[in-house]
Amino acid sequence: MEKTYRRQHYIIQRPFQFKFALVIFLAMFTVVVAAFFGVYLFNWKLISTFCVQKAIYINLYEIFEIANWSLICQLFSLSILIAAASIFVSHKIAGPAYRLERNIRLMAKGDLTVCSRLRKNDEFQSLADSVEALTERLNDEFRNNRKLLEKLGSSSSLDEIQKIVEELKQVNGKFQLRQ
Repeated sequence: MEKTYRRQHYIIQRPFQFKFALVIFLAMFTVVVAAFFGVYLFNWKLISTFCVQKAIYINLYEIFEIANWSLICQLFSLSILIAAASIFVSHKIAGPAYRLERNIRLMAKGDLTVCSRLRKNDEFQSLADSVEALTERLNDEFRNNRKLLEKLGSSSSLDEIQKIVEELKQVNGKFQLRQ
């Protein structure tokens, strides 16, 4: 049965996730402020132009003032919700990146038992699949090398040893190495 992974921590890569949340928040805030002032200034200009009676003007001013505080409170609440949602969304990026980075470091240290499968809705699925395929390929090649080395250790004749050495050269020849 395949092991399922559940989130235990939503903040995995703090700098990335907070930067992501800040960018989302600033974009949202810029749009809201621009829209708010655009509507506010346009409507206030319209009201002040067509409103000839001072009493109506004062009543509309009071209504605008109440509406402004209501909108500011709603904007603040919405900002908190969007910041929290952006941390959650960024975790779908930061979590897999953290896991793949950790697994690649372990592989570089020689641990080929790592599993790079991600949760169903996480980002970087194709990268995780590639890392998993690499791990499987390296596992297969090292398993094959170990079998050949065991045969080499139990070989008694020079012909058998030369045959196994040729097989090892073929297995290792599949890899291109940096000079």
